[in-house]
Amino acid sequence: MAEFILIHGACHRAGVWRAVLPALAAKGHFAQPVSLQGATLNEHAAGIVAQSPKGAILVGHSAGGFVAHAAALAAQGHFAGAIYLCAFIPSVGKSVADLRRAAPNDALGPAIRRVDEGYQFDPNIALSLFFNGCPNPTAHVAGLRADPVRPVQTALPDLPAYFPRAAIICDNDRAISPAYQMHMAAGIALRRHLPCGHAPFFAAPDLLAQSLHDLADMIGRR
Repeated sequence: MAEFILIHGACHRAGVWRAVLPALAAKGHFAQPVSLQGATLNEHAAGIVAQSPKGAILVGHSAGGFVAHAAALAAQGHFAGAIYLCAFIPSVGKSVADLRRAAPNDALGPAIRRVDEGYQFDPNIALSLFFNGCPNPTAHVAGLRADPVRPVQTALPDLPAYFPRAAIICDNDRAISPAYQMHMAAGIALRRHLPCGHAPFFAAPDLLAQSLHDLADMIGRR
């Protein structure tokens, strides 16, 4: 049995994992979705560490990949591993915003709207960008919220080479191209692919649970 800490991506909330929870439970796993707290990446990480049991596996979706990475850095030795789910994977000296702008095709940039000290996504663009192949995409768009800017502008150092990491690539992703996901995951040996877009927790929760199950088993053997 594994314990997963499920971290949502930018402008999403913890409820996006609701269909994944029973699928993981059916495989004998415990999973805890977390809501990000605070206005900085360090505050996000501290909140996750405070809620997480020792030995849990972090799962970071999209920009949540940086949050998972930050939590693992903040409490080295506390977590068993990290899984990046169609995510921005930290590269030394580059923030989420840097990686987004460096993408060969920055699909996210045109969707971003600044709101005071935060940002959100244009709902008309987000409908197709995030939720292609999902049931009831209009309801998912309505669930998007504004997030603070500072976390996506923060760069992170590397995790220790011995820390287990894995990546799940979504092959129909329109927000972060599969090729760019593969590029960011070049140094990660443990990988799985899902035949869906940027919201696998809506489009393919059972397949996502199976991938998490498989990767947790591989992480546990390291």
